[in-house]
Amino acid sequence: MKFDTPGKKSVMYKLLLLSLTSLILSVFTLSCENSGTQPFAQTSGSSLPPPSGDLPASNVWIEFPPDGGEFPLEPLTIVVYAANAGGINVRANGQEIPQGPIMPLNPDGTLVRMDSIWMPPSEGEYILEARAGGGSPAYIRFCIGSCQPATDTPIATETPTPTPGTPTPGTETPTLTPTITSTTDASQPVTIDFWVDPPYINASECASLNWDVEGAQTVYLDGSSVPSTGVESVCPCENATYNLNVVKPDNTTEDRWASLEVYGSCDVETEEPPVPEDTTGPDIHSTNLIWESCEFFGQASVSDASGVSWTKFYFNLNDQGWGSIWMSEVGGGTWISDAGISVSDGMGTPIGTIEYYMEASDTLGNPNQSSIQTYDYMSCSG
Repeated sequence: MKFDTPGKKSVMYKLLLLSLTSLILSVFTLSCENSGTQPFAQTSGSSLPPPSGDLPASNVWIEFPPDGGEFPLEPLTIVVYAANAGGINVRANGQEIPQGPIMPLNPDGTLVRMDSIWMPPSEGEYILEARAGGGSPAYIRFCIGSCQPATDTPIATETPTPTPGTPTPGTETPTLTPTITSTTDASQPVTIDFWVDPPYINASECASLNWDVEGAQTVYLDGSSVPSTGVESVCPCENATYNLNVVKPDNTTEDRWASLEVYGSCDVETEEPPVPEDTTGPDIHSTNLIWESCEFFGQASVSDASGVSWTKFYFNLNDQGWGSIWMSEVGGGTWISDAGISVSDGMGTPIGTIEYYMEASDTLGNPNQSSIQTYDYMSCSG
């Protein structure tokens, strides 16, 4: 079962009992002093020390955690009340719990409360012992996480011997049998070895990162969870430092560092920039007509970096429609049509008009053409 902190009604009821018990103890002590007897004399064989001076035997009561409770492995608030306390001491399985602040609950300070925050070292069964001044202790048993039988380092707890006349308010003083409880996880030393081999390399070489940890909860290498023992190959191109973070059983952490020195720099392969794709057709210039034996021949200079694949001569004679003739290279980038265009004879005046242009393509399939030109021709004298 899981428990919350004590309710107000329960606390007020038990405080009332503590107040009444304190009053009874004071009257009983005064009566003993007047009669010359020793109040709360220690019983034979008891290991508890008697009260010192005139301080009456103290009453102590554990409010939280409750007896038989079950709690997760996380910080737990211990709440203890005491009457006529000369100091409150709390132990869990024989290990002392740091004392928290003590708060008076009445004007004369005979009733007090102490709250102490305690982190259980591990899961298991615990016996909590509380003492106030020289009075008899109070005990409760509870579980953190799973209560399994302990088989590791035994811690024996003392069987309480009640002091006559000092009952715990509202309950009888319990008699508990010593219990063996494991505290192995909290008491084991944590060993950490972390190194790099070799400690220096040339760029483009690799080294081994090694670690060996014992007794820890968790191990992290550069932020990533790793086994407690391992080896990892590292191949940095510049000086590098690696971190090993170890979480101990008490949830504290410890860091270790390993450095690797790198000489030189890694060779970086550089790629040649891509050659821009050629999408431009051949250069066509110096286009003209050659008049020979009453025939027109097309002529042009054509060039391209990838080479010229073909060239054509296009013509339109006297608006009779466009026709074409293949051209051939005759050297030096000069191309001439493979055939001429015949024209009719005329006398003295222009007898016709011819329009023409050239088209060419490079070896990559990129075409280009020249502008259209017009030529008025005269009569052919044959």
